[in-house]
Amino acid sequence: MNWATCTGALELGHLKWDTDADTDTDTDTDADTDTDTDTDPASIDGDLDGFTPSEGDCDDADASVHPAADERCNDIDDDCDSDIDEEPIDGEVFYVDDDGDAYGSAVEEDTILVCDKPHGYVGNDLDCDDSDATIHPGAAETCNSLDDDCDSEVDEDFALVTYYEDWDGDDYGDPAVRLETCEEPDGYVLDDTDCNDVNPSVHPGARESDWDGTDQDCDGFDFDQEDCLDEVVEEVGEEVADWVWIVPDESGGSLLETWSVTNQLLYADFTDYTLTPTEDVMIWQVQMETELQMVSDVYYSGFFGALVYDCEMSVGPVSVIYEGLIELDEDHRDVEADPDLSPTIIDVPSARASFDGCSLGTIDALAEYFAGFDLTSFVDTTFAETAEDLGDLYESGIEVVTLDECSD
Repeated sequence: MNWATCTGALELGHLKWDTDADTDTDTDTDADTDTDTDTDPASIDGDLDGFTPSEGDCDDADASVHPAADERCNDIDDDCDSDIDEEPIDGEVFYVDDDGDAYGSAVEEDTILVCDKPHGYVGNDLDCDDSDATIHPGAAETCNSLDDDCDSEVDEDFALVTYYEDWDGDDYGDPAVRLETCEEPDGYVLDDTDCNDVNPSVHPGARESDWDGTDQDCDGFDFDQEDCLDEVVEEVGEEVADWVWIVPDESGGSLLETWSVTNQLLYADFTDYTLTPTEDVMIWQVQMETELQMVSDVYYSGFFGALVYDCEMSVGPVSVIYEGLIELDEDHRDVEADPDLSPTIIDVPSARASFDGCSLGTIDALAEYFAGFDLTSFVDTTFAETAEDLGDLYESGIEVVTLDECSD
């Protein structure tokens, strides 16, 4: 090759050869067949962090900055999301404190992860009610049905009492609507015995209107047991004034003396009664007070008529107390009574004997003349037997009158 004929030795790294034989300058007619190997800088991972600028690396000179990096508290957008220091892994969790009591909300949505504590946030989540500044750990527990100190207990420093709603304002509560608290709330009472809390005229102790279809006094029955028994006992007691017992005559003696007790009449007088309820509204304690009195003619003649006592003897009044139970039973508006009464004689009958027409002052002074007959025991026994008979009459009278007076 003739180096002298080379019109261009090296141009831009390429050799150009003159292909014609003459010495004139000609135009290069060969085709450029070289391959362009230049690379786009955006596709180059300059910091070798696995991300190129075209893949979102916002700082390809720092291998710790790329889209998959953890955000840290360094004033740098570590994860290339255009936000700086958001939810950093080396940050701190803070909790919103809406009520300003220095205790944060435990609600997850109210937490943030940041580098520096923002205003209105605190570093704890111990508040159980972040809408009330008086409620937080360490607060004094008060009686308000709230957990003031956030210990999961309500009003634990106070004794809880059960109250019942009194909707109708009659001071009797509905047993089905209750509230446990340490102080009585408005519209509630301690009582739980109202059987109709929408009607103020219906409650325990209300006046019962017999057989009207409404249990006004909440005892489970549509009649007033006390009124019923008042009428029964009074009526039976009034009938006692008409009762008279005729006591058989007694007589005896010998050739030397004779004695007799004749015209013996015993009267009963009903004086008072009391009715006392028991826990069962159909069972009542009853006490009936009665006075018994006996009059008779007493005669004694002795020593062939040399000693004569012809007296009118009066015994009493003697108090007798009848005590027991009256059990009522209601069936289809028919009310029956089962009374059980026992008499107690308060006085000693013979000790209350007096004589008219005799000079003797006591029954024992006269009785010593009665041969073979104990006048003192006779009087006491007669009163005891009469008291028993009267008790039976009271019981049968109560049974009859109850069915008549108390039934519908």
